[in-house]
Amino acid sequence: MGFWRRLFGGGGSSTGDLRPQRLDYLNEALALERQGDYEAALTSYRLALRDLPNDARILQNMAIAFTKTRRFDEAIRHYRRALELDASLAGAHYGLAFLLLQRSDPDGAAQHLKTFLAHPPRGPDAQKWIEHATQALQDLRVPRAAEERTGKINVDQNQPVAIAITLPDSGRVELTDTFRPRGRALNGLGDSVAAPLSWSSLDTATLAVVDSTTGVSISKVIGTARLQARTGDLFSNPQTVTVLARLDSIRPTGAVRVTVLTTDSLSDSLSVQVFALNGVIPANRRVVFAVADTFPTGGPGVTLVPHDTVFTSATGLAAVRVRRPTGAVPDSVVITVTMNHVNQTAVNGSPLTFVVEFRP
Repeated sequence: MGFWRRLFGGGGSSTGDLRPQRLDYLNEALALERQGDYEAALTSYRLALRDLPNDARILQNMAIAFTKTRRFDEAIRHYRRALELDASLAGAHYGLAFLLLQRSDPDGAAQHLKTFLAHPPRGPDAQKWIEHATQALQDLRVPRAAEERTGKINVDQNQPVAIAITLPDSGRVELTDTFRPRGRALNGLGDSVAAPLSWSSLDTATLAVVDSTTGVSISKVIGTARLQARTGDLFSNPQTVTVLARLDSIRPTGAVRVTVLTTDSLSDSLSVQVFALNGVIPANRRVVFAVADTFPTGGPGVTLVPHDTVFTSATGLAAVRVRRPTGAVPDSVVITVTMNHVNQTAVNGSPLTFVVEFRP
């Protein structure tokens, strides 16, 4: 998989800063790939993904490994999940496009090839993959042009032949919130054409469409639902929407003023508890810790462990620790904790503030 890493920006985490608890798993996976043991590599990637379930590049690497082992359904699923988290991943668009070609989905393949070519990767080997994608897209257009000449499909450029859908917030919505997808009809050249869309939910118990012309929907229960758009007799592929628990509040679970002694390398945990409505435990939800101030100003920096962005545990807890700098230390630092709803509004109680004092 060396060519993928050269082309698409490395085989590791999207954070660019591999933390110790994931470093061995990722290095192990990459070493196993070089040996051709993709099954074992997938096991190591799963362990890395357990620590950071929303790491798009790990998901992309897994998709590549699944492709190598000819588990194409799994590869497609992991590519799609990676793109939900980071739509700019050129490698995921590239890999998914050619899998969709194998699955006789030329419209889907063309969409991802166009996205890849609109924002191509950089690097010494990039040009050959850009040329490959360009040729594949041209090959897709040639049969369509032949069909147009023979009258097999409508040559009218105002005639829609596909529907492209964009879901807000990576297709996620919190319980009782409204959700508005975007859609546009495409002609045979992949250009937008004017055509009214009508929206419907295929899982009305979970997500109900309240306005079929705009697609505005309301979430009803936690789970997944499928949205679909149509214009005339043309239907889009169903799009999955995930309904999450509605966050209620975030609160500290212990002291908000912590002292780090000379003999300590790490502070006690700065821990918060996240609550959701109806007693649901909000697991795997994003919480951001940040160093807001250092006293005295311009003093040495500190490191948050394991990192500044963490996800709630199965009990709804999230925590970091502050690592004492080597050498000179500041008198104190202020750590803020923020958490947002899926729609990016602040959760009740956010931001929180912790103060960490260092004793010389």
